[in-house]
Amino acid sequence: MLVSFIKKAIIIVSLVVIYQIAWFVYVYLVPYTKGELKLSGSFSTKRILLDPGHGGSDLGTPVASPLMEKDFNLTFSKCLIAHFSAADNISADLSRNSDIYLGRWQRVERANRGGYDAFISVHGNCCSRHSGGYMVIHSANGPSARDSERLAKCIADSLDREGFTPHRFWPILPPLDRLVIPRLSDWIRYCPSTYRLGTFINTGYDITVLDHAQCPAVLIEVGFLSNARDLAQMNNPTFLDRFASAVQVGLEVFFTGNGVPG
Repeated sequence: MLVSFIKKAIIIVSLVVIYQIAWFVYVYLVPYTKGELKLSGSFSTKRILLDPGHGGSDLGTPVASPLMEKDFNLTFSKCLIAHFSAADNISADLSRNSDIYLGRWQRVERANRGGYDAFISVHGNCCSRHSGGYMVIHSANGPSARDSERLAKCIADSLDREGFTPHRFWPILPPLDRLVIPRLSDWIRYCPSTYRLGTFINTGYDITVLDHAQCPAVLIEVGFLSNARDLAQMNNPTFLDRFASAVQVGLEVFFTGNGVPG
């Protein structure tokens, strides 16, 4: 009986290993074939609320960095505003345009009262010094969850096309993710676009601005302040300008109704 049990255990472990290797190959080694970028069609003027995260007494990520997250969030949001202002059919506002504190519900209420067509929360990330790359997070729970997913994919696809690097976890799929990284898997779910494009689905953690905004809403983590390479880029105006331009293209693809399906 013991021998039979060991044989079954070996088979199960072997299948799990093969499963993970196959997923790793698919994610990292199989070329990601991009379809043609579709910007056909036009759209009426759309209003965007840009939300620089944190501010005032809320400094943001706790990483010891010469660049505080709250300051970066505002700087990059103003960069986005400059890009959107140059467009004929995108109008954008800031939830805060100075170093002030805003509660999460204040941000959501402004988005909902203002009748905006999209909500973009801007952040810098923090983790180990080895973690890097952008993340585009959308919620599975919000009123506009389906459109938020498509918006996230359109923005991430545009960033990918411009050569920006998405943040990638080791490609562990459910149910193994709960065994390996249980705290993270409580609120993040994986899908092929997570590793291909850098989109992440919030399913459990209360990200108020995503869960309760009436319009399509995403949260962009531009990079990791805890990563030396990302930090240098996030201090580089040229990098921020290119990143903002790619976000704008993603928005335009989303509003034309083309691009990556939700």
